[in-house]
Formats: sequence, C-alpha cells, structure tokens
Amino acid sequence: MFQPRPAQQKILEYLGLGGKMGVSAVPGSGKTVTLSYLAAQLVKEKIRGDEEVLIVTFANSAVDHFTRRIREFLQPDASARPDAGYRVRTLHGLAHDILRERPTLLGLPEDFDIVDERVSTQLLEDLVANWLRVSGVGGDASRRRLTLEELASGGSASGGSASGDASYSRLIWTLDRVLENFPQLAQRLKHLGAELSGGEQQMLAIARALMTNPTLLLMDEPSEGLAPLIVKEIGRMLNELRMQGLSILLVEQNLALALSVADRVYVMSKGRIVFEGTPSALRADQETLHRYLGV
Repeated sequence: MFQPRPAQQKILEYLGLGGKMGVSAVPGSGKTVTLSYLAAQLVKEKIRGDEEVLIVTFANSAVDHFTRRIREFLQPDASARPDAGYRVRTLHGLAHDILRERPTLLGLPEDFDIVDERVSTQLLEDLVANWLRVSGVGGDASRRRLTLEELASGGSASGGSASGDASYSRLIWTLDRVLENFPQLAQRLKHLGAELSGGEQQMLAIARALMTNPTLLLMDEPSEGLAPLIVKEIGRMLNELRMQGLSILLVEQNLALALSVADRVYVMSKGRIVFEGTPSALRADQETLHRYLGV
C-alpha cells in the first residue's frame, strides 16, 4: 500500500484544493508514483460521465510507467475500471488522438482516417517487394536474402559503371569506388545484410545512396544509436566525401560530429533558424550554445 512521505503528502493535498501545481523533477523524489496516485484519486473521486484525466509526458518510456502505476492504484477499487477514466500520452500521441477522434477541430473532414502501424508496415513491405521485382532482384521480398554486395549495388551483384563527362569522374560512384571509401564494408562483402552491425548497416545505407551518383547527399542523424568509435568513423567518411567535392545536407543531434564535418551550420528551434554561421562562429557563441543546445 502506498504510504506517502511528508513532501509527497503536501502534493496529494492538492486534490482538495484545486488550481495549478508544479512538482520539482528531482530524480528519486518519487514524483511518478505521487502523480500516478493523484491521477488515480481524480479518476475515482472527481471525474463525471465521459470525462478523463489526461497525463502528458515527454518520453515514450514514461507512458507505460505511468499507465502501470495508475492501474495498480485503481485495481483494488471494485467501482473503478483500471483501464478507463484516464489516458497517458506524449505530445505526439495526444496530437494523434485529436487527429483521429476530432479531425474537424483541425479543419479536416469527419471521415478523415489515419493509417495505423499494421497497415503502414504492410504498405512498406508491398513497396519494397514491388521495387525488388521491377529492379530485377525477383523473389518474395519477405524471403529474399541479399548479400552486402547485392545490396550495395542495388540488387545486382555487378557494380555500377562510370559514365558521363570525364571532368566529373571524381563524382562517379561505382561499387569499387564505394568499397575503396568504405574498407570495412569490403571486408564484409559476402555477408548477408542481416549479419551486419548497426554501424555497418549505417555505412551500407550511405554506400547505397552514393551508388545513385547524387549531386547532393541528404543525411538524417547518421550517428543515432551508434557507439562512439563508429560515430568517429562516420565523421571520417563524411569528411572524405566532402573533400571529394560531394555536397552534403546533414541533420544531426551530435554537435561535435556536426561541427567537425560542416562548412556552414544552422541551428533550428521550433521550426525557426536561430543561428547561421561557420562552426567556429557557433563555438564562440556561448549564448546560442547554452540556450538552444544545452552546452
């Protein structure tokens, strides 16, 4: 049974007072269990009819935590349904709910529908299967197993070929040239795609993009979820590509990586550019670093 500490008891007294309340987010202070208990009490004692208690949290992981705690507090009460009278959402999840349940609030028609995860996954699988079929790879996409060599060359075990004006030959990417720039992939050439590490899969994604011979390479957080040594290797590769004359538009949350490879930096906050300049200018701008990047 929940026995609140004195500080937690002061928070729970809010239930009889009403109004606004702020709770300090001190790690280990028991704020999650306290707020979950408060929400459970509101569900049991305060809401009427089709009303709900809404808990909005920042992290996806906290959604399950809050939900489990509230359900535990409601479980002993036979008059309360442990799965009704409240919802826990992230801001993204709340926007999704509003869009799905009340589309007219956003100026959308009543019959507006959102494709759920199951349907979207099936659509993606169908698109991949169709691409494999029309590109000559053949076979059922769900059973097809491709080696790194086949994946890097777009489904064909033979590499691309250089073509076009010889003056642009440094920008023509063939399989041999890609492997020269990504020596780690060359060592894994006959391995299946599923056998590659996370870092190697990221290198492969870059390699596949280069095989299209782009004039501009777009990259969205290539360092996400990778070990520091792999991030360092990604940075080396990006600098190599930049030195070879390839234009790169990089969206990156790793500030050190971004500053090490960029010629020009843009910092965005809430959809607005709040800084534009060189990496050295950003390093010297302590206000921007602290206010927008938490450095």
